[in-house]
Amino acid sequence: MGKKITKNMIFIIGSGRSGTHWLGNILGGHKKVRITVEKPDIFNLVTKMAVDPLTRPQLMPRLIQCYNVELTKTKVDFYADKSHPNIWLAEGLANIYLNSIFIGIRRNPYSTIASMLLHKGVLKWQKNWNQYPHPNEFLGTNLIDANLYKNLSASEKAAYRWLSHSKKLDLLKISLGNRITIVNYEDLITNSKKELSKLENFIGLKEIPLITPQKESLEKWRDQLNMESCNNIRKITGVDYSEL
Repeated sequence: MGKKITKNMIFIIGSGRSGTHWLGNILGGHKKVRITVEKPDIFNLVTKMAVDPLTRPQLMPRLIQCYNVELTKTKVDFYADKSHPNIWLAEGLANIYLNSIFIGIRRNPYSTIASMLLHKGVLKWQKNWNQYPHPNEFLGTNLIDANLYKNLSASEKAAYRWLSHSKKLDLLKISLGNRITIVNYEDLITNSKKELSKLENFIGLKEIPLITPQKESLEKWRDQLNMESCNNIRKITGVDYSEL
């Protein structure tokens, strides 16, 4: 699978529409971090392997080659990549890149799902779900029978996707131990200084610059989701919207 590399790397992972892009831009603003954000030759490989585990033996060596090229270009202390579907490849990457760390981000399901429903790419995945292996962790179809899944609403399918990613983050906290930290999207907005301080301590950086948070994003879901969708999301995720 390629030579093991020992150089500081940061992988930003999580569900789509959970704030990974914002987090990547925050880290990329630091002078000691060089970042790639969904670079096509990397992101496409990561996504293919995330949605179809059978492709991993063939595609993982190509991904490692891409990362090694980026490492050779990196002249500062850290190279970071924001390809959030790496959440499904994290353990393998951790074994290859021994000095790598992982930053996951989790956003409440209502905000995440409301954003998913506005994103054509996400809806395309759900619409074409039966073209991919089942059960499927990336899509969340591992949590429900296929005959039931096919009749779900778009918000319900998105809820299973959110839940599968959330469960994976919890599992990675066990398998990766002190090599991963989980950022809460809402806390990063409402208590930015404290959360950035945690990130600085975890990575070993000082003075990570904050990109002004969009506080209005915390409440958008209330206007975007109807009560039926909210109740269905609550039943699937176990997160009660009345407590947000």
